[in-house]
Amino acid sequence: MDRVDKIFMTGRDIQKLDNWWINIHEGAFNEFSPVLEEGLIIQTFYNESDLGMINEFNKNRPMSSKETRLYFKQINDDTVYYEVYRKRLDNNELEWLIKVTRYFSINKSNVEINRFNKIGLNKENVMPYVDKVTTVHIALMNYMEMYQDVKGLVKQETVRTIKSKKSKHGKKKSARPIVYTKYVVDISDKPVSEEDKRKYSKMKESWGVRGHWRKLKDGKEVWIKPYVKGDKDKKEPEVYKFN
Repeated sequence: MDRVDKIFMTGRDIQKLDNWWINIHEGAFNEFSPVLEEGLIIQTFYNESDLGMINEFNKNRPMSSKETRLYFKQINDDTVYYEVYRKRLDNNELEWLIKVTRYFSINKSNVEINRFNKIGLNKENVMPYVDKVTTVHIALMNYMEMYQDVKGLVKQETVRTIKSKKSKHGKKKSARPIVYTKYVVDISDKPVSEEDKRKYSKMKESWGVRGHWRKLKDGKEVWIKPYVKGDKDKKEPEVYKFN
């Protein structure tokens, strides 16, 4: 996942995003149009109360992680594949928790659980956790699309670094360049206005073709706004149900 574009957020950001999402779409139905086909949402925690903002499942558990990573990849208009990892406090290593293929139009999920996970996830309690992490992805894609023109809310930069792997005998292999786009999203804590709701409704009407970031030959990324192919008045709405 070194080359995958990354979005950095805090637990406080996730709480504000959740409040925004609840108030902007006003119901359990929503079209789904991601601005990134593939990416990694990195959520950083600073204390136990911050962790509780991310996931009610962990609210009464001792803090054992300082970072959660949500990898997502759009398979098609209906299906998204997810992997969730956490960075452990005791050894600073990444531990995978769940792998999920989610079919949004029929509200179905195929879930694989790491049976050695240290936070108590099992088949009886995993679905609320799945709902939480996938909703973070859905809400964030909507927020980034809606506010990508607002200065300071969606910031991005190209990151270039070098990574080298060690061989089995401890010797370094040849270094390889890593290039990805880093996004920092500032979630506004202002109440959702009627103007925002109208803007969101208008955005949904123009989801015939997804808005997306396009990488040019020189490495620069530009935003391609969503547009409708053909006759907009004849476009049938694509409606998906979310829990």
